Formats: sequence, C-alpha cells, structure tokens
Amino acid sequence: PEAAASPCLAISGYLPVHILAQFQGEAHESMAALVEGYEQGLLARSRSGKLALHLLAEFFPGAEKTMELVCRCCRKACLSPDNASMTPLHLLAAHTRAEDWQAIAGSLRALLQWGKSAVLLQDEDGNTPVHLAALLCPQPDLLLAEMLRHGARAG
Repeated sequence: PEAAASPCLAISGYLPVHILAQFQGEAHESMAALVEGYEQGLLARSRSGKLALHLLAEFFPGAEKTMELVCRCCRKACLSPDNASMTPLHLLAAHTRAEDWQAIAGSLRALLQWGKSAVLLQDEDGNTPVHLAALLCPQPDLLLAEMLRHGARAG
C-alpha cells in the first residue's frame, strides 16, 4: 500500500474527502456515503489548512448538490478558515466570474444558509467576502446583492 501511495497526496495532506471534493460534483453519491454522520471527516485539513468545502468553493462552486450536502452535514466547515484565514465563502467570492453566476447561485445560497456569519469574517488581510467579490469579480452585482441580503456590510 505505501509503495502505491501518491507522493502528491503525501505532500498535499489530502484525505479521501479532499479527493472526492475535486470530482466536480460527479462523485456526489460517494461523498454522501463518506460524510453522512461523519462530521470529523469534513473538518479534516490539508497541509494548506483547506477542508473539502474550501476545495469545492474555490475550484468547483458549480457542484451545488455536493456543496449543499457538505454545508448541511457540517455547519462548522462553512465558517472554518484555511491557513490564509479564508473561509469557503471568501474563496467562492474571490474566484467567481459573472458568467458563472447561474452555476454557483445554489452553492452560494448553501454557504449563506448554513454559515450565515461568514459574510462578516475577515481574511488575514482584513477582507470580508464582500470585499473580495467587489475587488475580484468583474461584475459582482448579483453576488454582492445575495451577500448583502444575508447580513454582509457594505462599508
């Protein structure tokens, strides 16, 4: 078993839950079987401090069903910062393009429903998810409106 282990996995610190998060929602049933009733698995961190939810939010925000599943099974994951103090909501806000809005709307709603106070949390540079959306999203109107409706502050 050790001889077959990937050196990339050892370096990244990824566990099965992190690997499944990278299947862009195609592994939803496998993820469901792995996480239902096993909150600790969803709180497992990679070497960069990322949870499976961070990976979903940053790289695969369109995996709405899987994002909803993870948020519902582990509310703590919605509020957990990585090593750069970024929550999954920070990552989603920082990596969303206007043309992605329809694909990520459900994931954004799940993060806001299960981790409502994440809209107020700051990363290591003092940015909230609203700051990141305003700075990095080419047309942030819909993203900002949704976060403001859930208690984010504009100032």
